[in-house]
Amino acid sequence: MIFTLSRDADGTRNQSYTSTRNRAELENIARRLRCQAALTDPACGSASLATRGVMSLDEDQPEQGASQKSFDFELAYEAYQLLMKPYEKELSDRKRLIIVPDKSLVSMPFHLMITSPPDENTTLENAPWLIRSKSITIVPSVAGFHAFRQRKKSKKITKRSFFGVGDPLIGKQRNGALPHDCSLPQQKPLLIAQNLASSAVDTRSGTANSNALLDLQELPDTRCELQAGAEAAGGENLLLLHGDATETAIKSLSEDGRLADFDILSFATHGLIAGELGQNHAGLVFTPPPTASEEDDGLLSSAEISTLRLNADFVLLSACNTAAPDQAGQEGLSGLASAFFHAGARSILVSHWPVYSDAATRLTTGLFAQRRNNPDLDKGEAQRLAIFEVLDNPNSTPRELHPAYWAPFSLVGDSR
Repeated sequence: MIFTLSRDADGTRNQSYTSTRNRAELENIARRLRCQAALTDPACGSASLATRGVMSLDEDQPEQGASQKSFDFELAYEAYQLLMKPYEKELSDRKRLIIVPDKSLVSMPFHLMITSPPDENTTLENAPWLIRSKSITIVPSVAGFHAFRQRKKSKKITKRSFFGVGDPLIGKQRNGALPHDCSLPQQKPLLIAQNLASSAVDTRSGTANSNALLDLQELPDTRCELQAGAEAAGGENLLLLHGDATETAIKSLSEDGRLADFDILSFATHGLIAGELGQNHAGLVFTPPPTASEEDDGLLSSAEISTLRLNADFVLLSACNTAAPDQAGQEGLSGLASAFFHAGARSILVSHWPVYSDAATRLTTGLFAQRRNNPDLDKGEAQRLAIFEVLDNPNSTPRELHPAYWAPFSLVGDSR
């Protein structure tokens, strides 16, 4: 693993550091720390969430005392000692950290390390999270870091315009969008996550089974996320919701060059990892057509995403585990993230575990608002400030203070 310290305002040059720790040791600490935060991921053995899919949060379980015990601060400090402590002196005066993770650390939520030993007074509110002192950006490789720094926009964009697509017609909404009042707080916020059986995709043709997609949980909260994101980003916007949220619409916008006009792209729908579908490509779920075809089967695969014509400064993937590699032992990010980079995105916000719909709205709109109010603010710092709006809010509940809520997203690519 290599740490690249970014150039600060005083002109200090970039410096890199490499960890020589045993790969198995790194993989173990990454898995354990991720599962401390990923209370929403049954793969980590959460007793309260025994099945995988779109699940509702049980608001009755987190008492204040229990919430403090639900995170292992000792483990978070152990990770810091293992990965950051050897470079603590060099890191002390730096506010931005760029990390090129070894494949054993792709799933590591680096911002959850704590920088000093915990004691009996350490709580979720006052824990010295690494994100408290530094913004963190992930890049897939050293070559990728230099490529992102050299990549320029193909044309000048005068407005921070926003394109959002989500809330497809699936589940209970397969026959049409149901009423949903975004002004009312949801009692049980949904998790944006879904796992399909292998039968959902024809392994010979690669075409998705429309009936399997229609059976997925509806995501009405995502229309609220996209509407709030568009408002927070400012400028011109275009939202594709319900029957307009189709593969055909996205591909048409790409082909005629209109998709490349947008600075921010937000996809608020189910994200499927290739490893969950056998050897098939990862994909994003949209409204299935009446008859599936190779051109439009309701699942925009990573292969199809890579052929889109983008000029996006920022892509948001608020879906399940979009930070993970497609298959066990594979290096790099998921096929979804890699495909968007190939299509022309300069930075992507990916998730390490299933995301609460209200958290996705709160964190992403906070990031966009920070950038709108201060256009010179880099994306990593904007994300950090959006997290502070949760952690430092005296009205935040124990559920919101837990990393499961505020820490799923990682910024990948160029943070500028």
